[in-house]
Amino acid sequence: MLLSRAGLPPLNTQVEVRNEWNYRIATCDMGWERWRVVIEYDGIDHWLDERTRTNDISRYEEIEELGWRVVLVSARMLRGERQLIIDRVRRKLREAGCPR
Repeated sequence: MLLSRAGLPPLNTQVEVRNEWNYRIATCDMGWERWRVVIEYDGIDHWLDERTRTNDISRYEEIEELGWRVVLVSARMLRGERQLIIDRVRRKLREAGCPR
């Protein structure tokens, strides 16, 4: 709701990112397939579990290598840095060719 209230285009949830062989690399929390921009929410388990964090870092890099843009969001950002989230998402969308 935060992003739609900011005037950004409607987004989808559970966005699949696939490689050139149509193998699913990741299912991201939300995003825009049209502009290849995804948003990932990293909860506390992503920061406290070393294996999870390491896997996330590799996965985000692979997603970006496939031409997608990734915006990471944390619980703290949602509580107090909402404008920062909006600005980052808007910038990534514009870089990808979105007119808004």
